[in-house]
Amino acid sequence: MRRSVLPVRPTISLGSRRSISCRTPAKLAASASQLRERRATVLIVDDDRGTREIFAGGLRMAGLEVEIASTAAEAIARAPTSRWDAAVIDLRLPDMSGTDLVRTFQATGVVVPFIVMSGFMTTQATVEAMRLGASEVLDKPVDVNNLCAAVLHTIGSVAAKAGVGAQLFFGSHSTAERWVHIVVKACNADGDPKTLQAWAHVAGMSYTSLRELCRILGIHAHDARDLARMLRAIKKARLHRCLPEAFLDVGDQRTVRLLFVRAGLSLATSVQDLSIDDFLARQRFVNVKHPAIQLLRAELSRSNVL
Repeated sequence: MRRSVLPVRPTISLGSRRSISCRTPAKLAASASQLRERRATVLIVDDDRGTREIFAGGLRMAGLEVEIASTAAEAIARAPTSRWDAAVIDLRLPDMSGTDLVRTFQATGVVVPFIVMSGFMTTQATVEAMRLGASEVLDKPVDVNNLCAAVLHTIGSVAAKAGVGAQLFFGSHSTAERWVHIVVKACNADGDPKTLQAWAHVAGMSYTSLRELCRILGIHAHDARDLARMLRAIKKARLHRCLPEAFLDVGDQRTVRLLFVRAGLSLATSVQDLSIDDFLARQRFVNVKHPAIQLLRAELSRSNVL
């Protein structure tokens, strides 16, 4: 899938100052209070039924609630009684463009972070969407796993600004929670889960299911495995008061050094006083802003794994 080469960054809307990037601290606090009581909801606006169903299925698997609309008019009609945490909007709709729909939302006070997608994306359309505050601009066809990752990242970014925990956005027994669960299982494993097959065995699931779990979250399975391996090694090293590499089943020093570099550590780093926040902030296996990392941080702190 090809994405726009333009940098995606928060941008104040030129047509309205009610875009997500313009939320004041008071508004963010109010949003946080309201959102803690429910699971995040995503609006999909696309006139293609097959696309709507595939995307809706993937987002529900990721633990999100989904509402769908086939036209801009239908989305506008739903707005007064709905509360969306993200919107996925096709650029070409039967009754108006996706960017005009965003302008209508903003003009009527509907504040929602949004992703624009199209099979006919142009530089002009990309720039227009970015100026309106789009968090992502995607070219169709869009792989459902890539879309889920984009939506989760968008919601997670808003969660961080609003001070809302990652738990909110995924609900109970969600994909993110299952991912956290198998990472913690790897931390408690007797041996080093140095392959995906070994990690899947420890987690009590199939190799295919483990890879799919990571794919839905937009996390590379091998990166997640190495994150889990380093967490386990650090935990064991602190418990036995020795070096973490003693708990890594690695045959050459070059691989050990590479793991430590990606963990944001050196071979000389003392792990005895290394906190969860320090390690998760330093590591380069998974984006530190990913909502699943926020959830992992909360679980590790709660269960005193480290």
